[in-house]
Amino acid sequence: MRRQTTTGPTGCNICSRSRSTIGTHNQANDARGGPGDVFADLAEQLSPAKSVDDDLLRIAEAAVSTIAGCRMAGITLSERSGYGTAASTDMAAAAVDQAQYQAQEGPCLDAVHEPMV
Repeated sequence: MRRQTTTGPTGCNICSRSRSTIGTHNQANDARGGPGDVFADLAEQLSPAKSVDDDLLRIAEAAVSTIAGCRMAGITLSERSGYGTAASTDMAAAAVDQAQYQAQEGPCLDAVHEPMV
């Protein structure tokens, strides 16, 4: 199950419990509505024939283009071997994710473990 949390005005994290449970326009210019509509459209476009990694990167890119103030995004996966960044739109987002994994705390890990963020 995918979870989303923002980490302030410069970034956002999209967090996922596991790989098996997991746009190019701006929300201000989107006549259809908010990020929910954009992600619903994106879900329809994802193809099982493509790789999961490509799909996760597209989801992170959609977050950046639709969530106000979000300049970078990463997707964290929690698997038996530990946490990992499956997709990232910026090296800084991946570095922030890595710091959270090392510290064993942070907003993305909260989103993985908490039922509501």
